[in-house]
Amino acid sequence: MSSWFDYSHFTSCQTTTNLPIVLKKGINMSRIEKQIGSKIREIRLSSQMTQADLAERIDVSVESISRLERGVTFPSLKTMEKMATALNVPLKMFFEFGEAKAGSKSFETSLSKLVAFLRTLNKDEIILVHKVLKAVFGTIKRSD
Repeated sequence: MSSWFDYSHFTSCQTTTNLPIVLKKGINMSRIEKQIGSKIREIRLSSQMTQADLAERIDVSVESISRLERGVTFPSLKTMEKMATALNVPLKMFFEFGEAKAGSKSFETSLSKLVAFLRTLNKDEIILVHKVLKAVFGTIKRSD
């Protein structure tokens, strides 16, 4: 039977509590938590819902929503199912990590963070960052 989810990129491992956990090869668990948290926030904002609104609909504290969105804690499947229902989206949407599209909220947030970082640098450091980025992205484009 075919599944909507491709398991071929995942491997099983054991935690210290001997509970099985599934991790994507080469992906740090904290990165996944942050990606899912960011996705929860993105979906909530696109639904024009506050953290308080979502918290009330799924019967958790506002602090819990904040911690989930920051990737500090990881939601249970039951909590994710409640969020999906409250946000009127399919559960799988929390796991769709595409690249941020120009003009999207996540793209603009990332761009703002980059600009804020660059503003902390002096002129010579900015020139160096520019050269490094050109070299890195030029190499990536040539290898595609």
